[in-house]
Amino acid sequence: MGRMNDDLREAFRSFGISSAAAMLKKAEREYHRFVGAADNDDRRDAAINCALTQWHVTDWLWVALEKDDTNEEIRRVFGITEARMTKKLFLAAVERDCPEIALCQSVANGSKHVLWGSHVKSLEKSLLDNGTMPQVADDPLYIYSKGQPVEAAKVFYKVQDYWENLGGWSQVFL
Repeated sequence: MGRMNDDLREAFRSFGISSAAAMLKKAEREYHRFVGAADNDDRRDAAINCALTQWHVTDWLWVALEKDDTNEEIRRVFGITEARMTKKLFLAAVERDCPEIALCQSVANGSKHVLWGSHVKSLEKSLLDNGTMPQVADDPLYIYSKGQPVEAAKVFYKVQDYWENLGGWSQVFL
């Protein structure tokens, strides 16, 4: 795993993303690209990029916060009563306070992974009675959750608003 770690260390310095604040600014740009997209292909690309970026703000923020995981003020902001804030507690708090972030996580993971093996078999079980697959969401204006369409723009706006309001409190985003 040495080479992969070396590659990750090198990549970390790429493209000017080296902090939670930089990732949050990228998320804002991706949101505006989504809203201003000229056609469905551009909107689809921007939606995936926006969801990926908004979800990964959690990783960047956690890295910034974990060094101070016993800070009472930080734990209070996230509603964590335990003496130490773990990543699991942090992510649960973020998802509790901004449930839309879970949709971004689903899009982030679902858009970068191909289904294979047992995952394909579970999809085959979901075939409709006529043997066709259920309609796949091809409309980049919606994220499907539990079979229901959710407006992507509202999801992205709520997540961005959550991070930006949190950023008003936290030195991490400055």
